[in-house]
Amino acid sequence: MSDNLKPENEVAIVKQGGAVQGLAALGDVVELKSRITQYEATREVIVDYIDRNFVQGIDFGPADPRNPKPTLLKPGAEKICRLFNTSPEWETDKDTWEMLGKPEGVVFYKCQIKDNNTGRIIGEGRGAEKIGTKQRDANKTVKNAEKCSLVDACLYTFMLSEKFTQDAGGKAALAELKTLLMGDITELRYGLTTDITDLVWLKNVLKNEIHKTSIVTVNEHAHIRKVIFEEKAFDLVTGEKIQK
Repeated sequence: MSDNLKPENEVAIVKQGGAVQGLAALGDVVELKSRITQYEATREVIVDYIDRNFVQGIDFGPADPRNPKPTLLKPGAEKICRLFNTSPEWETDKDTWEMLGKPEGVVFYKCQIKDNNTGRIIGEGRGAEKIGTKQRDANKTVKNAEKCSLVDACLYTFMLSEKFTQDAGGKAALAELKTLLMGDITELRYGLTTDITDLVWLKNVLKNEIHKTSIVTVNEHAHIRKVIFEEKAFDLVTGEKIQK
């Protein structure tokens, strides 16, 4: 067949060492158009689902001021997994740990996203956390490494990098610290007989200690954690400062 009689959708195949190279490896024009159409349809489903179901402050939060994209949070990553009938599974990431020189006190995890129907792995991500970062103990370090690997896996597997980031600096970092603080306060006050909720109790502490009703800096957060958990300076029922 002469060059002038070749079908319009035929792509020239370039071979090197017997292997198909370049764009030709993706198929002809008809195949490429089909893939693009499928991608666009899938992408539309994802974006529509996010717009209708994601809640700011729960599923996503603010990122570093230098990055205009919001941060994908753990609940949002879990929602996306459920949307596609998939489940995350974790394993320790020994390869990365060894590659980085086996650092002490650092937890490495690999998260694999698996199809619930077939059990097939459709994507994966990695995450690491060092004990003591943001005042985390060993248990919280493990959980955060798992969370980071889950978010990383979801960003890649479900094509979310255009909409979200994993960077958790600035306001996002403070928001996460405040969330952890509330969880620790709930654990600390568990079982008390009182009508004062954990949030109201914390506000009482803030008013008595820093004369504010909210934490606005990382330093304030560190100070409040210290007076609550290390110095035990406040009554657990009322939030009033204990006079010594």
